[in-house]
Amino acid sequence: MAEKGYLQCYRPDVQNKTCQSIASYRRTGPGTYDNKAVLPISSDGPTTLETHTPVVVRNGAVCGQIRARDFMAGTLRVDGSAVPPEEAKPVLEAMAQAVRPFANKEICTRYEPSAGDLTAKITIAGKYQADQDEPVKWITDAEGYTVTR
Repeated sequence: MAEKGYLQCYRPDVQNKTCQSIASYRRTGPGTYDNKAVLPISSDGPTTLETHTPVVVRNGAVCGQIRARDFMAGTLRVDGSAVPPEEAKPVLEAMAQAVRPFANKEICTRYEPSAGDLTAKITIAGKYQADQDEPVKWITDAEGYTVTR
C-alpha cells in the first residue's frame, strides 16, 4: 500500500479524521525506504515535527533506528507553516534528547491485520514491546486526516 501512495495513520480517530502520527514511505533502493513521520509536538495547538529516517524491510517488518540527528534535521511546523531552523532548534534539541534512550537500537515494526485495519507490533533490540501495540489505518492525503495529540 505504501508504494501506491497510501499513508499510515497511527491511532486513527475516523470520526474526527485525526491520527496520533502519520507515516509514509518512499523507496530508496531494493527493500530500503525513507520513512517520513509527522508527529505531534504540543497539545496546545497544531505543532508538528516531520522527520525522515532510513528503514529496511526485513522478514516482513519495517526496521530502522531512532537517531537524534534525524530529529535535529526535522521540520517543525506551526499551523502548517515551517518554523525557521534557528527558531526551531531548541524544540528539535529537546526532541533529540528525549529519544536518546532509544538511540542506536534497532526498532522493527510488523503490521498484522486487525478488524479491517492493522496493528503495529514493535520490537526494540529484538524484544517485543506488547504495551506499545498501536492500531494503524491506511489513508490517503485526499481523506484530509491531520495529526493531533
